[in-house]
Amino acid sequence: MNATRGRGWTGGLAALWGGAGGASSLLPIGLLLLAAALGGWFAWQRWGAGVLQQPSYLLTPDNILVTPQPAWIHTDVKSEVVRNGSLERLKILDPNAALQIQQAFALHPWVSDVRRVRKRYPAQVEVDLEYRRPVAMVKAVSGGYWPVAADAVLLPPEEFSPEQTRHFLRVIVENSQPEGPAGTPYGDERVAGAARIADLLQAHRERLQLEHVLVIAQRTETGTLAEPTYELYTSGGTRVLWGRSPGREGPGEVTASEKVARLLAYVEQRGPLDSATGAAELDLRDAAGIGVVPRTAAGLSPRPAR
Repeated sequence: MNATRGRGWTGGLAALWGGAGGASSLLPIGLLLLAAALGGWFAWQRWGAGVLQQPSYLLTPDNILVTPQPAWIHTDVKSEVVRNGSLERLKILDPNAALQIQQAFALHPWVSDVRRVRKRYPAQVEVDLEYRRPVAMVKAVSGGYWPVAADAVLLPPEEFSPEQTRHFLRVIVENSQPEGPAGTPYGDERVAGAARIADLLQAHRERLQLEHVLVIAQRTETGTLAEPTYELYTSGGTRVLWGRSPGREGPGEVTASEKVARLLAYVEQRGPLDSATGAAELDLRDAAGIGVVPRTAAGLSPRPAR
């Protein structure tokens, strides 16, 4: 019985390779497939480069589609990235094309994040970008202003005219300069705190008539810098004691969102901060409630130097 089974198994194998012309019939098929593969390889070597040069395989600047840039950016971000990143003649079949495009856009100072790069055929690439938004202007030691985004990254100063700087809170901080070029962190935690405050207040700045944020940096008894505090000033000189930067509030100090809510509620109930019956000073810090010093009691608070 076992011998019969063994002969059946080996007999089947013999039939596949030897019987009924098994090996001899498969050999021509294998040679035919090998010849076809070699022929395809030689054909690609000879004509493949020409195929890749056809418009349907080449990426041109017109075929790189990016997220529309916001109105506050005046330069052409895509054109600058294409030029600086050498993206003029990429091939859609290049496996590194998407990574090259992602890295090139990530280096631009106005780009906060490259969320996605998607290739399509015929040659086309969609690039989903998140742009940086200016929130504050840091007064430079030598004059002028350094524009910063909400994440305290330095933005291109040459893209802001003196008139445009007036649309943002101006940060006054002693002896502060950016550590690197546009597109890199400003490098001063005092400025980073001011940028976080400016970001929260940007949508309400005109309504609140806010003009400056002054950084108060004091030293401890050991000589180290203490956690900075911040004061806001309106165009008419009203002083608003903000306290520490968002997320770094001290004991008994309300959160940044509560401070914004208090400011808006005050203006809603009593009118503009710079009105004749308004306050000379508002203290937003205490959890017990907002502190108000009337103008009639204290007069105008001194304005910080511009």
